[in-house]
Amino acid sequence: MAEETDLTFCGNKLEPRQLVELKYVGKLIGRGTTIENIEKSWSSFIETSLAELAKLESPDLPTDVSKLVHRVLSESYLVANEDVKYYSEKVKLLNELKEEIREELNKMRTKMEEYISCLEQNLETLGDDAQLANVDLQNALQKQQQTLQSMSNVSKMLHDTAIAVIRKIG
Repeated sequence: MAEETDLTFCGNKLEPRQLVELKYVGKLIGRGTTIENIEKSWSSFIETSLAELAKLESPDLPTDVSKLVHRVLSESYLVANEDVKYYSEKVKLLNELKEEIREELNKMRTKMEEYISCLEQNLETLGDDAQLANVDLQNALQKQQQTLQSMSNVSKMLHDTAIAVIRKIG
């Protein structure tokens, strides 16, 4: 809103300090301040302005304060719109962040599922390898048992042969 520097109160142009006070009252309204605080600030503005008028030689009595009220309400509307815009941007930003996090979470889920699938395949392959190794172990144990049996048979045959030779000689 463009600054209204030609606002008047009781026929006298408002000073910059008074415009700032009006703007402050509007901000109080726009920010949702308690009615007591708004009324206190408004009363203070009016009393200060009337006191300054009393110093003039021929002060006009206040007849129409609608421009002042309009200015205060315009300022409160602008402040409220600023708040709406701020919170709208905040919500938009937070929603964008949530979406980014969801996307990252989905990427991580996909990667984890792929990793789990890879580990499961490795586990399955190792399981097959373990079964083959188990079969190989059984075969090796069987071969060892056969070798021991053969050694036992050979040992018995060597013993029997040696005994037979000894009996023939003796």
